[in-house]
Amino acid sequence: MRFVERQARLERQIYAAIDELEDIFGVEVPLYPEVRWLGRKGHFEDLGFPEYYRDEIEGLKAQRCSALMSKSKVIIINEDCSEHINEEATHFVHTEVSGIHYKNKDSEELIHLHMLVEMFGYLGSKFLDSTRKNSFKDYPDYFSIAGKNGLKFERFAEMLNEMMCDDVSERLIHSQGYGLAERVFYAMQTSQINNKKIRHLIRQNFDKKNSAIETFRHLRQEFWPV
Repeated sequence: MRFVERQARLERQIYAAIDELEDIFGVEVPLYPEVRWLGRKGHFEDLGFPEYYRDEIEGLKAQRCSALMSKSKVIIINEDCSEHINEEATHFVHTEVSGIHYKNKDSEELIHLHMLVEMFGYLGSKFLDSTRKNSFKDYPDYFSIAGKNGLKFERFAEMLNEMMCDDVSERLIHSQGYGLAERVFYAMQTSQINNKKIRHLIRQNFDKKNSAIETFRHLRQEFWPV
């Protein structure tokens, strides 16, 4: 019974977060996602996903990570906390409004697209709960290191692409996405950027070649210069 009650409560919380995000960003989403609680006692078999999702979902469970399964429009929650609830609700709104996908993009484009996705996820969660802290704040800013060492931004991105492994890419993507979101949030709070610009950004699908790379670099230069 506790499992069922928690599942229903998480669903209500995520739907409420989505409603609030629509008001914050001035956008509309046509539907709600399915919400499934996994947690420590849940099992892959309980979720009703095809077998080819097993490794991904069991990996999420092992790392206590929540995620939006965008193709299925399902949010899987592994930690019953506001950070996971609010961030995955934001990912859903962003995905539905923009229509972004990850097909036919090279690895450098994908890295930058993932950083932008994490930026929006953190930014939305920060608006829903301004007390949220950046858990990746103490990780190094790779691009500032590149600037201090005299490397061009483009070449440093290529080097990161060449050395990518799951652990490095996870740190890079989240530290850059969250760090940039912190600065954009502050800029919005101090009227340095308006809702219209954020609405324009959240609607971009980044289908144009290199558009994710160019957008990320522009935002870094504007709000987090090296």
